[in-house]
Amino acid sequence: LKSHWYQARQTRINLNKFSESKSTKKTRKKCAKICTKVFRSEDVDLNSLNVIFDKYIKYRNFKSWNLEPLIELEKERKFFIIYYSPSENGSWHNPIAFTYMRDVGANSVFSTQFAWDYENPKLYLGKYANLAEIDYCINNNKDYMYIGAGYEKCCIYKSDYAGFEFWTGEEWSDDTEHYKFLCERDSKIIKTSDL
Repeated sequence: LKSHWYQARQTRINLNKFSESKSTKKTRKKCAKICTKVFRSEDVDLNSLNVIFDKYIKYRNFKSWNLEPLIELEKERKFFIIYYSPSENGSWHNPIAFTYMRDVGANSVFSTQFAWDYENPKLYLGKYANLAEIDYCINNNKDYMYIGAGYEKCCIYKSDYAGFEFWTGEEWSDDTEHYKFLCERDSKIIKTSDL
């Protein structure tokens, strides 16, 4: 809940290099009953998203913030992937998670925010959401999906996808071992002089 400084680098998936792995196939199988739908930002039910987002914030112990101002500007570039889990009677009425994304040029998408209600943490829905986002981008002829900052040990998982790249400050690199080393080192930095 406190402000936190961290060393970070931009990350993306080069979708022309993406391929399925044993891990991605296992994730897809585990979440086979999850249904996804894409909505433009002006068509989304903000109240249901806020319910999910509030649960997500509390579960992760994050500082609370409001989604609405984030989606107000340039609505035509922003959209949501909503994730539904079937209820006991088989209906798909209750969303359990969402990804908020935006177009950033003709060939790229930025995955801005993922949140879920954590009602069933064993689903590992975050990993499945990454695949749903990748599927959306490939189906819409995108070349790159930007996946936010890569920092500390918590972001090593981002390099698990074929096509992963990170910005070195001079170029996009696909050296996942170096990326992992940098993230491990980030976790040991206490003050800027440690850089």
